[in-house]
Amino acid sequence: MRPARHGQAWTEEEDEQLLQEIRRGESASEIKDRHQRTERAIVLRAAALAGTVHTAAPDVDPFEWVRSCLLRENSLPDWSARLRRSYRGVTQPASHSSEPNGLPSSKQPEPESVTSASIQLLREQCRVQEVWAEIVGAGPILRGTAAELRVLAQFDEVTLRSAGTRLLDSCGRLTTPDWILECDWPDVERLRLSSRDLREGAEEARIASVELLSAATRVIRSDRDRDVLLRRVGLRGSSTKLADIGADYGITRERVRQLVTRAMVRLAVGRPGEVFRAWDHTRGVLRTALQTSTGALDPELVLVLVEAALPRADIMFATRLVANLSGHRHAADILCDQILRLVHEREQRQRAIRRSTSRQERRKRGFHELIDKADWPEDSSKADPARCLPVRVPREPDHRSIAGRWKSPLLGRFVGYDSQVELDFIRLLEESDLVEDYCEQPLEIEYEFDGRRRRYFPDFIVTLRDGRRFLVEIKATLGDFAMYQNMAKLEAARQYCDARGWGLLGTEGRHSLVDLRSRAVAPAVESALRDWLGSRVVGWPLCREFMREQGIPWADVASVIYRERWHWRIQPFRLSVQV
Repeated sequence: MRPARHGQAWTEEEDEQLLQEIRRGESASEIKDRHQRTERAIVLRAAALAGTVHTAAPDVDPFEWVRSCLLRENSLPDWSARLRRSYRGVTQPASHSSEPNGLPSSKQPEPESVTSASIQLLREQCRVQEVWAEIVGAGPILRGTAAELRVLAQFDEVTLRSAGTRLLDSCGRLTTPDWILECDWPDVERLRLSSRDLREGAEEARIASVELLSAATRVIRSDRDRDVLLRRVGLRGSSTKLADIGADYGITRERVRQLVTRAMVRLAVGRPGEVFRAWDHTRGVLRTALQTSTGALDPELVLVLVEAALPRADIMFATRLVANLSGHRHAADILCDQILRLVHEREQRQRAIRRSTSRQERRKRGFHELIDKADWPEDSSKADPARCLPVRVPREPDHRSIAGRWKSPLLGRFVGYDSQVELDFIRLLEESDLVEDYCEQPLEIEYEFDGRRRRYFPDFIVTLRDGRRFLVEIKATLGDFAMYQNMAKLEAARQYCDARGWGLLGTEGRHSLVDLRSRAVAPAVESALRDWLGSRVVGWPLCREFMREQGIPWADVASVIYRERWHWRIQPFRLSVQV
């Protein structure tokens, strides 16, 4: 059972009492009960007051060694006076006193007193030592540089304890450099990304890219600046617009732009600092995956990464973000020009393909199959003949990004879209002879997640010529629907549609939720996944290693997660059987 004052801050009275008890020659075991703390906490506190750490031989009693440090050159009353001044933030001025005979005093000058900030730092480092002792048990005091201890002191006890326990369980040891990285971002050292996976369009590369970009933004110290940047690039929140972000924070869109600019400058850090952090690791991984043999960033790989990990973001802004994180901020303008050229060439090829009649026919057949695969209620009511209008203003056309507006011949107005997948779906609607009307972001649906009421806007509502109506939710990949928050959204949308007799279609443009649910996954694979997970929570590196060892594709894992309603989150990636 933990003592009553375990983990609580030391007071000036407690420190004064501890000094007096050391003076009386009491042992740490006798003192701990009086202070209601552990014996190790007493030893560490005495070491902090002495201004040093335990470096004595293993056979030396650490508390007696600390006692000798306190009484080595100064009497205990002098230490008490210094302690009182440190709590009040007062330093002792240098003294040049002399003996009555005019000769310099032979007494050693009093050591410089520490300030209140430094005594607070000693407290935090002592707290880190206590947490470390809880994790590893009996043993020597945690060793590390002063800079590393200062960094660890910035994290709360819950983060320190959970990160340290994970490291000790997986590696069998706990060192300060690994501990810092794990506190910055769980499993960051195991995050890997290769150019081959990016070129092949592997789902693993997309998930790893999101994890790397999210972890790299930890270099931004301001939580608000970091949240604004993540929302701007579409990694957090439902909208990337400056006005919507500003409305949530109660600031103007211009102020949001300034915060984003400041965050981007912070991302463009140079060499690693005194302590190797998570963003230093992610920068190295991104540079290795995206650089060519000449040391420059490959524009094709950057475009693949941006479209896979940041499908809702402005392409030029996302490109500058990747350039900053990869240490190529000086070449961002050249990289953006190369990306624009690649996008323009791709659009020309796509326009040529769209002119093909055979392709249009295939698209129509594919869309008809999607309609049949939508989740329809038993009683599909006829739609209201009144046309819907978007509840959110479409984004203005922007040649620098995928998001923009499409001039619809069917509707006679501009239709807004946020990604290439949504634009492709709009073209399917325009080409189909079954569609009477459609509207983007037509309504707002409330749902509950993590104990909070939230809201989201379905991507489309479609009215067919036979009078049926259905909501459409579009994701970059079918596996994204298996995320726990997306499943909560779909459940709320399904209840909303059932109450009105509407259908619900979740798709990435070619397949639907029916395909995700009915995917043929071998029972042995599902059983192996369940047994491997057990009751623990795993990160992406461990999940990737298991899939590669067992030869299981991510599509099978996503299908099992969706059917069994397992708990899967990202930023950071966390997968477990239960919530």
